Amino acid sequence: MNHRRYGLLFFLVSALFVVSSFIAAGDEETALPFPVTLGGQKAVLEKPTDSHAKVAQPVASNAELVVDTKESMVIVNIFDCDAKGDVAQSGSEPLIILLQGTNKSPISKTIDGKVPKPGYHIMNIVAGGATARVFFTVK
Repeated sequence: MNHRRYGLLFFLVSALFVVSSFIAAGDEETALPFPVTLGGQKAVLEKPTDSHAKVAQPVASNAELVVDTKESMVIVNIFDCDAKGDVAQSGSEPLIILLQGTNKSPISKTIDGKVPKPGYHIMNIVAGGATARVFFTVK
């Protein structure tokens, strides 16, 4: 009788492990590698198949970017794009922000002093070997 109980307990623990693995795998598909907020708004993926997260409402050109990571170096590239998030092919140079020893900065604090213009933008945020892509609009 004890063997049945142990067998049932083993089966239940194994099933719980398998189910939790599927749940965790699903979360990885819908989550950024690290949380990102812009202008106080969390960047979120609308669908698991999206190539980038979105900030829902337009932000100011000096909105604060916060990257929730412990990495000491974060590199941010901001590109002009269209309403779908496709980067303009015109050869425009990205705006670059370096976060060193901090996890936040206004998006206007670029290395060349240029400020994001009103319109659609997409940024690649690189920290610790992972990249988050975030679409946003500057008002």
